[in-house]
Amino acid sequence: MSLESQARQRVAECKANIVHIDSQIRDLERLRERDRATIAALQVVLSPIAHLPCELLMEIFQIYLTVEPFSCWDVEVPFKDMLALTQVCAYWRKIVLTTPLLWVQKMFPLRLDGKAGNFSREATKVFLRAIHTTADFRSADRWRALNLTLPSLHMLTEIPAGTLKALETVSLRSKGSHSWCPKINAFLTAPLLHTVELDVRDAERFPMPWSQLTCLTIYDTPQTCMATIALCSNLPLGHNIHPELATIRASVHCHIQRVDNDLLRALRYRQSDSELVPKLETLWFEYITAAFDEEELEEVIASRWSTGTSMPTPARLKEVQYSDGLEKIFTRRFLDEMDRYRFEGLKVDGMFEPEDAEDDS
Repeated sequence: MSLESQARQRVAECKANIVHIDSQIRDLERLRERDRATIAALQVVLSPIAHLPCELLMEIFQIYLTVEPFSCWDVEVPFKDMLALTQVCAYWRKIVLTTPLLWVQKMFPLRLDGKAGNFSREATKVFLRAIHTTADFRSADRWRALNLTLPSLHMLTEIPAGTLKALETVSLRSKGSHSWCPKINAFLTAPLLHTVELDVRDAERFPMPWSQLTCLTIYDTPQTCMATIALCSNLPLGHNIHPELATIRASVHCHIQRVDNDLLRALRYRQSDSELVPKLETLWFEYITAAFDEEELEEVIASRWSTGTSMPTPARLKEVQYSDGLEKIFTRRFLDEMDRYRFEGLKVDGMFEPEDAEDDS
């Protein structure tokens, strides 16, 4: 056999050997990837997170996938992230696919396809153009909480009355025109609504079932706040009540700042007067200065502690709290009176310590 023939034969053998080796390498790579997948699956089983209950994993996934509700950036719905979670293991896939809250985002990107050209051409013009969008309220009967920031209240007129059957809390912010308020009727027929936060103009004109609210937060002028709170007859708790709110009828707990004699006189119960805060049981004075007389405070406590029996009387005080009132020093006579009330059952916290007393002489 010639040298040339031997060389050809050797080249063919080497090529065949390379093909065989490549095939073996591919088989080994497949085995390696299979073993890696097995290790990953077993590590999930051995990991502490595999022992977490379904409910806790749902909470973790919701936190991970949360989109900032009022962010101007990164508001794309994270579908890729949700799909990535479904590929971890069958258990996670089942949780992600059976958790509706993961697929209902607070904000969605507004697509302006077809209008971008108009914007670029009109960018130098001085007048404004508005884009009116429509909202989808088909699932409004399932809403338990509603959190909206709107440039205009017009959109709320599209909610049919009687739709918000499950709604419990509303947070609404809008600095637009309030002319749409009388036409918004959906909240009036929400039977379970009890918590409302309003940052709108003329809040007292907003159609709400005021009498059934138990928690109200409003941001407006003092006059509007007073007018709005006066509409609510079932608020069980009042924080930072303004001294001019002399018509409030339902507070059980008053948390008061900026105390003066006029406020204390208003809180003092007199049988000849119409009942003011007749359910009041707790008085909490915070950051009190020296701008009041202890006699006025003593009369408030006395009038709501020893109530008469000849006519309807207010609720009896259960607790009086005092905090951070370093500018006020009480006399020993007053402190002795507080000790007497303590002995009779009134809870007096954080106030009127004997070592802080002023000598009556």
